[in-house]
Amino acid sequence: MTSPAEPTAGPRPGAEPRGLSAVQWLTVAVGLLLLALAGVVGRDLWFHLQTDGPHDSWVGSFFRWLAQVPVGPASVAAGIAVAVLGLVLAIAALNPRPRTHVRYGSETSIWLRPVDIARMATYTAKERTGAHHIRSQATRKKLSVRAQDDGRGDALREHLEQSLAEQFAGLARPPRIDVRLTPRPTRTEEAIL
Repeated sequence: MTSPAEPTAGPRPGAEPRGLSAVQWLTVAVGLLLLALAGVVGRDLWFHLQTDGPHDSWVGSFFRWLAQVPVGPASVAAGIAVAVLGLVLAIAALNPRPRTHVRYGSETSIWLRPVDIARMATYTAKERTGAHHIRSQATRKKLSVRAQDDGRGDALREHLEQSLAEQFAGLARPPRIDVRLTPRPTRTEEAIL
């Protein structure tokens, strides 16, 4: 039996989907490089255990070469550049992942990408106005719709704006809607197309 103080179970919004981290692919590349290095070290260990001869060691040869390289201004500059690059990558790894979705205001977890919003806008504009030649682009904050004027002019633009505002009123942050009408092609332009 549940006590009155306990909340009832029910649908709750899930976590917000986020974009990929800026350093994700670099992390994969570093991981592959470390796997290759592990293969080289494993090869050296195998030769050392089988032949008991360190003269075939790739790692030993690299460290002997590194010990003989003179320290000069170029190597100091390279060391500083590597340190700065490491600092930049550490800061980039700690930055939050970018926001890529917009939450739909419901009890369940519904998230829309900007491309989903643009597709819904195109469908809504075609369905509610009967207009053709509609292009939509969206970001998380703005929706741009380009429609061919069918002769109604501002009435068509206002109808489109109202229809799209109704369609996206359920979003947690409805986008700013920008509707622009393009002129109809003349008969000579239609003949060329």
